[in-house]
Amino acid sequence: MTTKFKKTALVLSLVGLGFVFNNAKAQSSTDSKKIEFSIGPSFHSNSLNEDAYYDFKIPNKVLTPENEILNGVNLKVSLPTKRDYLDLIVGTIYEWGASSIGTYSSNTSNDYKINGGGVYAGISPKLNGEHFGLTSEFAIGVFSYKETIVAYNDNSSESSVDIYDRRNSQGLGALSSIGFYVKFGKLGINPNLNAIFSGGNNASFTFYGFTVPLTYTL
Repeated sequence: MTTKFKKTALVLSLVGLGFVFNNAKAQSSTDSKKIEFSIGPSFHSNSLNEDAYYDFKIPNKVLTPENEILNGVNLKVSLPTKRDYLDLIVGTIYEWGASSIGTYSSNTSNDYKINGGGVYAGISPKLNGEHFGLTSEFAIGVFSYKETIVAYNDNSSESSVDIYDRRNSQGLGALSSIGFYVKFGKLGINPNLNAIFSGGNNASFTFYGFTVPLTYTL
């Protein structure tokens, strides 16, 4: 991530946290027990993001960037509204490629890496129950993902090293999900299917998968 993006993400994170604590203070007398924190692992597929450069430089490979799985961590705060079926959400996610895509030999080698994340805010319509319920999320945010391809070739009279890291997204994006929750007391779990879109002038990425966060209600 570039310095400019990091500064933007930091500012948005601070604004989001300020919003969270300001609402918590304003509703401390009645609704503070409904504020919910969640954190858990995320797993996203890269299969929607074909990479023509990788296919051109490293053809006939069994594993390609489309086979990559991103592991990550998602942290979210849910704030109650006056409507029982609607929450406000503020969150952040960071994830990285988990697969070993690449080959290594004495004269040719290649490697592929991808990572990224962002901050987001939005709404969470839901169907409430005392212990079970359905959830959904619709959020916009600032996301950045970057992939790097490295290819080394020593088959010719002259060795060559190609490092391609210009495909990255920086800008507005979106997150959506649908899932269910199980909760007993203050602790619960909220498995959900979700998708992330990260746009930008240079490139865009779309990921889909699932998240399994644990929840804690104040």
